[in-house]
Amino acid sequence: FMQNILERILTTLCSERLKNYWEDLHPVAFAIFDEKDVLIFNHPKCNGESYIKLAKTEQFHACTCILFEEVPTAIVDTTLYNSFEDIYSLLVHESFHVFQHLSGESRYPDEILGFNYPIDFKNIQLRVLERKRLFEAFVSTDQKEKQQKINEFIILRDKRTELFPDYVEYENSVETIEGPAFYVEYQALNDVSSNQENVISKYAEQLLDSNLSHINIRSSCYNSGLFICLLLDDISKDWKVEFIKSNLNLYQFLKNAFPYYTPVEITIPNTSEEVFQIINNAKTT
Repeated sequence: FMQNILERILTTLCSERLKNYWEDLHPVAFAIFDEKDVLIFNHPKCNGESYIKLAKTEQFHACTCILFEEVPTAIVDTTLYNSFEDIYSLLVHESFHVFQHLSGESRYPDEILGFNYPIDFKNIQLRVLERKRLFEAFVSTDQKEKQQKINEFIILRDKRTELFPDYVEYENSVETIEGPAFYVEYQALNDVSSNQENVISKYAEQLLDSNLSHINIRSSCYNSGLFICLLLDDISKDWKVEFIKSNLNLYQFLKNAFPYYTPVEITIPNTSEEVFQIINNAKTT
């Protein structure tokens, strides 16, 4: 399987394409591997070859970034996926993390806050609504309605920040690091996929599944981060270049870039039954 996708990776993962996903994104050292072999690309160890093959070692595990012989390297385990499209988009995702590291990214989350994240009724109630508004803002084709939904999303996020400052700060930081990586993954998948409508619906389901998004807070922030990036595409043409250099988190960056922000009171619907169900699921998982 790895041999089959090798040629496609060599021809597809190139500077021209990466620049379309994110300005200045360029090919970095990366590797794909299965149970036996590791194929390494763009690494000084390649000595001008398009790739080299090594026997798999313990260092190659999961889909992440590692320091391989002192060089930040994106790695993807091909045994976890059935298609070239998935492997390619994940390579782009992990390559983006290397790009962040090389760009001096420093807005990483404090993971201890993630471990102690509370299961709180009010937080969940507002958070479910907030994620719905974020999605509605993305799908809305009416400019006025889109602005209203973004505005409501900001109000809800700010309300949660007042009530749970540390935990929302944690979410903001995860979105800041993982949202753009999910965004380039989405762009890459869209680029090589034959069915583009399916691509966005996969991410939308993850954003809107209230039970799932409260069982694993960290990974649920990847999706909200992605949709914030997609809204920024609508709001500001050059946001990516500015964002990489910014000290603001992704949410703050959106709020600053959105010119129509008006604080208004919004009615929180009574969703007690749904929230208790989510709390129950989160506690028993």
